[in-house]
Formats: sequence, structure tokens, C-alpha cells
Amino acid sequence: MNSSETALDAALVEYTDRISNKVESRLSDEPPVTLYEAARHPVRAGEKQLSSTICLLVAEALGVDTDGQAAIMPAAVAIELVRTFSSVHTDLIDGDTMHRGEPAVDTKWDSPTAILAGDVLFAKASEILLDTDAPADTLLTCQSELLSGCRKFCEGLALEHSFQRERGHSPTETEYIEMARLKTGALFEASARIGAILAMNNEEYTNRVGAYGRNLGIAQLLYNDILAITDEGETPGKKPCSNTHSRKETLISVHARRKGLDISAINSKKLVPELQSSGSIAYTQERAEEYSQTAQKFLEPLPETTARQHLCELVVSSATHD
Repeated sequence: MNSSETALDAALVEYTDRISNKVESRLSDEPPVTLYEAARHPVRAGEKQLSSTICLLVAEALGVDTDGQAAIMPAAVAIELVRTFSSVHTDLIDGDTMHRGEPAVDTKWDSPTAILAGDVLFAKASEILLDTDAPADTLLTCQSELLSGCRKFCEGLALEHSFQRERGHSPTETEYIEMARLKTGALFEASARIGAILAMNNEEYTNRVGAYGRNLGIAQLLYNDILAITDEGETPGKKPCSNTHSRKETLISVHARRKGLDISAINSKKLVPELQSSGSIAYTQERAEEYSQTAQKFLEPLPETTARQHLCELVVSSATHD
């Protein structure tokens, strides 16, 4: 690990600790106890708070110092609560029993509790965002950005679900990338835009960092598609090639179909070699790298700061953070 990666990891840990502590304090010891225990549960899964960290890093890159970041921390907490809500509902829809080594909320409790926990996280996010120290018109703009990101996530999740439900229609690459833009890219985009709006509200910078977040989100989903196929079941709660065997579409499966492969007919032990031979994994890797490079280019006009460097490095490490 080189020194820049070490600095990025240290920054992610610092931001994660700060955001997690604030999230916990806003969800602690409220009745009904079971509801808030379930809502807090995924926050304690130990993952880096990438979506919300982007908000703070963008603000820092545009000149917000430590004291200024404390004033906009409620916005980052609101983003993290929306991300957590999205993961609770995604686990429920996908039938994943584990999340980051911990039981999924619907596994530890039940489906109704998971649905309500996700809903209360979303409601709390809207409340907490209003605690951000900013003018009312700025807060209204930030709220619009957050709600837009949440709506697009739901649209993306519905689109992904339709790929599995509508057996007669296999998604094209364009349709799959559109799903990725909505499901993963939209919240990253909203987070980056909120950070820029709270920092200086410069339209050009806001649009550029928003495009950065959108492309970062697409790249992350593609990288994670590759990991889901190739990690040999090392991810807790996942099985090797689980996406393919549950007929969950990925860009890998879209490309393989173009190459004439019938994935459902391939023995699981031979699947990865077949996908490597067809070039489907390599193709997905190439597309992920293209979106990564595009994301980095959108950051070029920003001042040369440590925070901007961290944002650039997030792009190349996005396969391991979500």
C-alpha cells in the first residue's frame, strides 16, 4: 500500500467514525425500541460511509475547513441515513441474508420490521437535513437534491427488479447502465452536489462534482458485479456466482449473451472460466475503468488539494467501498 492509499484509508476511517457517531446519536434509545434497534443495526456493520463522505470531501475540496464541516455534518448524516435505508430495502428485495458480515435486518428481525426501519431512516434523514447550518433557500435546494437521489435509487431498483421479473426481456447494455446510473450513481451524485452547494453554491462546480459522483457510482456497481462473480464466496452472505444463479442480470451476463453463451446451462464450477474465455469479465472491467476515468476528469478544474486527491483515489478503490 502506498502513502496516498494510506492517507485515503485514514481519511475514510476518520469520516466514517464521525458520521457513524452522529448517526447513532440521532437514532439512540427511542421508542419503539425494536424499530430503532433495527434501524441502527446496519449502521454498525462496519462499512465505510462512502456516500456521505463524498459530501464532506467535496466541501473540503471547495474550501470548507473543519469548523465549517461541523456545521454541514447534518447533511452528511442525512445522506448516510438514506444510503442505509437503501441497503435495508435492497437486502430485503434481493433476499440477501447477510450484510457486511452481519445478519440483514429482515433476517435478524422480520420483513415488516425491515420495511419500517427503512422508512423511518428515510423520514429521519429529511428531519436531520434541516439541522444543517445554511440559509433556508440553500436547505431547500439540498433537500430537493436528496429527494431526487432517493427517487432515482427507487427507480433504479425497480428497473433492476424488472430484469428478473420480465423473463422474456433481457436488458441491453444501455438499459443496464441506466439502471446503474439510477440505483448507485444517483445518491453519489446527490451527495457530491450537496457538498458543493453547501460549500460555495457555484453552478459549474456543482454540476462537475455531480457528474463525478454519477460516474463513480456506475463504476462501483460494475466493479462489484465482477467481485460477485469472482470472489469465490468470500463475501459474507453471498455465494460464488450468486448473481448469475439467481438470474440477477449484470453487465457480465449481458456481454456473455452477446457472445452466445447460455449462462443458465453452464456448470457453476466452469462458469468463471467460461466468462473469462468469452471476455465478458474483462469487458466489464474495461467499462468500469472507463467510467472511473470519466469521473476523475470531472474533478480536474477543482483546486489541487488533499481532499480532491482523495476524491480521485476513491474512483480507483470503489470496488471495495459501498
